[in-house]
Amino acid sequence: MKNSNLSKWGLAFVVCFYIVSGCSKSSSSNNQCNFSTGNATAPSGAQVTYSASGAGSVSLSSVTYQGVNGMVKVSNPSLPWSASIDFPNGGNVGVSAVGAASNGGVITLAYGISASGSFNADTVACGH
Repeated sequence: MKNSNLSKWGLAFVVCFYIVSGCSKSSSSNNQCNFSTGNATAPSGAQVTYSASGAGSVSLSSVTYQGVNGMVKVSNPSLPWSASIDFPNGGNVGVSAVGAASNGGVITLAYGISASGSFNADTVACGH
């Protein structure tokens, strides 16, 4: 009789395990993105363009970028999003984002630095 009760509890455990793991698999269809480009230094007189775009099923909660006077946060930006900033005295450059991508969606985040005929850029992506 003890083996019969043990088998029933074992079977119940296995069934519960598959139910729980099945639920967690369905949540993996949504990839949470918290990502950023690398950092760079813009020379004096540079213009920096930050951008975020999405393909497929994506959303952004926020984009944070380095402005002339410090970090700037944009909440719930519409995609595609961009901002161009003049850096008369040069400065640090970088951009980060928080969002989600699902069902094959991809969020792309980038910056470009234009100065004295040269161009420097960095692009990163997060997707499902």
